[in-house]
Amino acid sequence: MATTLISPSTAIIEMPNFEVTATWPERAKSLKVVDAASMQLAADERAGAKELIKKAHDTFDPICAANYNAWQVSIKQRASVIDPLESAVKIYDSGILNCQRELDRIALEAQRQAEREAQRLAEEELEKQVEHAEATGASVAEVEAIIDRPLVVAPVVAPAAPKPIGATVREKWQGEITDKRVFVEFVVRTKRWELLGLLDENTSAVNAMARSVKSAGSIEGVKFWDAGAVASSPARRS
Repeated sequence: MATTLISPSTAIIEMPNFEVTATWPERAKSLKVVDAASMQLAADERAGAKELIKKAHDTFDPICAANYNAWQVSIKQRASVIDPLESAVKIYDSGILNCQRELDRIALEAQRQAEREAQRLAEEELEKQVEHAEATGASVAEVEAIIDRPLVVAPVVAPAAPKPIGATVREKWQGEITDKRVFVEFVVRTKRWELLGLLDENTSAVNAMARSVKSAGSIEGVKFWDAGAVASSPARRS
């Protein structure tokens, strides 16, 4: 029984009956070619299979070609939409990374400044206590006891760097062998033979090592750095 097939052009195509093709290998296996008659039957069966192959090509090749052409058009149309957006995302990522690094630097400096100020205030308070003790007639031992007390520094937490909503900055450690000679000497000296695989200039292996080490100079002749990356996060609710 023939069936109908709809091509990408929506044209309805009558398809020959190919249901018998599924059982054709079993037919071939069951035929024992042992004499002239069976040999001729095999030749006839073979001719029938070849004829169905030709019909299948005639039926499906135009549809496959149309599908392929439509797929190629769709790929190009998709790229015309996605490629500019991907370029824009890269530009946004660069801006976000640079800004986040600067804001983190400012926040870290503010934290250090706050800690220094807290240290200064604690030292001033200690001096006042010593001066008060001396002014009120405390003994040398009592004054020395005040001086020897652990300095009480009030804990301080400076405001954290602001984070964007809808994008998250995360670590992306990368590595590069900057001096092969120094690197090999380091491996020989430390007998860390497992590191020799990095000499294949396998970027993924060096980057994997970078994620593990996370610091420059830990392996001589190799540089590690955090290139940073921006990932999507829950967007701002309107």
